Amino acid sequence: MKQNTTIAQSSADSLQSVEIISKKYINNFSSTVPVQTMNANVIKLLNAPSVADISKFLTGVVIKDYGGLGGLKTVSVRSLGASHTGVLYDGVNITDMQNSQIDLGKYADNLIHHLALYQSVPVSANLPAQAYSSSALLMIETPAAGLPLHRLKIKAGTQWGSWGLNRHHLALQAPWGSRTQFSIAANYQNTKGNYPFKSVNGNVTEHLRRENSQVNAAQVELNLSHLFKDSGQLQVKVFAQNSDRGLPKAVIYYYNLSNENLWNNDVFTQVNYKRKFNHTTSFSTAIKYSNHYTRYTNPTLIIDNKATDNKYTEQSVYYTAALLSKINKYWALSVASDIAVTDLNANLRSFAYPTRFSNWSVAGVQYNKRLLDINMAALYTYMKDEVESGIPAARQSRLTPNVSLAYKFHAASPFLIRAFYKTIFRNPNFNDLYYTIIGNRALRPELAKQLNLGVAYQQDVKNTWLQKIGWSMDAYYNKVTDKILAMPGGNLFAWSMLNIGKVNIWGADISVEGNGKIGAQLDWRIKTGFNYNISEDRSNKNSVNYKTQIPNTPKTNGFAIAMLNYKQIGLVYNALYSGTRYSLGGNLPENKMDSYVIHDVSLNYGHHIKKWQLQWQFSVNNLLDKAYDIVMFYPMPGRNIAAKLVIQNFK
Repeated sequence: MKQNTTIAQSSADSLQSVEIISKKYINNFSSTVPVQTMNANVIKLLNAPSVADISKFLTGVVIKDYGGLGGLKTVSVRSLGASHTGVLYDGVNITDMQNSQIDLGKYADNLIHHLALYQSVPVSANLPAQAYSSSALLMIETPAAGLPLHRLKIKAGTQWGSWGLNRHHLALQAPWGSRTQFSIAANYQNTKGNYPFKSVNGNVTEHLRRENSQVNAAQVELNLSHLFKDSGQLQVKVFAQNSDRGLPKAVIYYYNLSNENLWNNDVFTQVNYKRKFNHTTSFSTAIKYSNHYTRYTNPTLIIDNKATDNKYTEQSVYYTAALLSKINKYWALSVASDIAVTDLNANLRSFAYPTRFSNWSVAGVQYNKRLLDINMAALYTYMKDEVESGIPAARQSRLTPNVSLAYKFHAASPFLIRAFYKTIFRNPNFNDLYYTIIGNRALRPELAKQLNLGVAYQQDVKNTWLQKIGWSMDAYYNKVTDKILAMPGGNLFAWSMLNIGKVNIWGADISVEGNGKIGAQLDWRIKTGFNYNISEDRSNKNSVNYKTQIPNTPKTNGFAIAMLNYKQIGLVYNALYSGTRYSLGGNLPENKMDSYVIHDVSLNYGHHIKKWQLQWQFSVNNLLDKAYDIVMFYPMPGRNIAAKLVIQNFK
């Protein structure tokens, strides 16, 4: 075998390259663990305006979307919940100790160069230790992560759509000498979001519009990157976002008043340094400071004779260091350690004002010999809370293992057999423990055990019409103890925490991709994914919920993407499918939510004017105007259109 495709370009053998821009990304059909990727060339054609929207086209992912064009969007993978999905942004974790769920609707599509979702972390990736603490890891890479840059790059875009939607972005990348580059990217979004929907109550049907769904958001990112002569690479990033969003309420019959608002002001600064000392040893380190300000208002919720106006500020300092070294021809060793200090302030009466000290340390080994690849790692997690009011939650520590292996029958075989076992420990977040109304300081941590067995196939085909085909099937079993469920109450900001004890999850992910040519100039590509998932409450044999599907979790879901390109014209069709699910435990008929299929189409046209490349896109989303909810009583938009123009220089 020319190279071990179980790890492909991520193996410890690939340490010679010093230019990140030259690396080849791994794909789902050549990885030790299930991984799904999406690059900028595909993302720009999908009309998916945020990372959350892009993630809908990843197998096994369920988006929790509470309505509204800019509303809260979180990602759950294989029914383990959004709190188990870790997110890395240019190699550094995005954290939220307040509710441990990352709102991926905040991160715009035009800032994404590459997206990858890992079900487990290979040792050779040389990632922060905290990356091993998540059941699934979403890795976001921006264009600023690549060096070197030899010319000025300018990219600008504007999009207009239904219900007052308008989005605009501008990005510049400029070289500063032969080894340094500077970049700036800015985004602005505004929408009324007052889309129509139908409310059915028995024989009565009301035609209403979504209220309080407006969004006004701006985002700026600055990057400075430098490539040292000794192959070291430094990146300094400053990210700032400000948003003002209405929070549409659950639809209640004959009551449509909604006047809650959420303001966010997020700022973080991170500094990354990477160096490859020789062909066997690689080192990376990063430090990050983040400040997240949240203000929630609800004039109709009166507490202590005052309308609700809650303000929260979460600050965090985080440091990580990781070392990867190839010991000999077959063995590689990886170690990493992270520390973080996070505190939360609020203007609430009798608030706990918690501070959390966290440490993650991991050691792993990789054995890689031709047809066999084995990864083994152990993560130690330690967390201690301090509070100014009351008694803090008990300190927590746990050692959790992670083992994966992959095998090929012979060097030329297109088949790959892979398996992994891992244990994940999730400590309750600040809201779980200390929220003034619903916090429970005695809440137990959540423990998840995961087992995966899969097969992948990838083959280059000599036929013109079919040039490459790949498919994978991964069966999995997850066992969750002391599972914590976050469910929205009458509004989106106040959660009801439910510890349902034990959950058993069985399922399978199936992915298929292919591409080819029809004639000399017609290119095609397909990408499909299907997930089958049974997630049963196994907490109490005497409960009505016993052996029933947990809330908001369909047994089946999937997607399909089909692309046709002829010369400068491209046609994209995509479909999203979700099976039936239940809004509450017990799976009662009144809580049943119907299945749905959403169809989108877009037409793309690209051409040049002198040194400028123009890309036009016209999209129709929810083509058949399907009425559906992802979360019960939070209706989603019907048919809507959007037109987009992107201009960039290419010389």
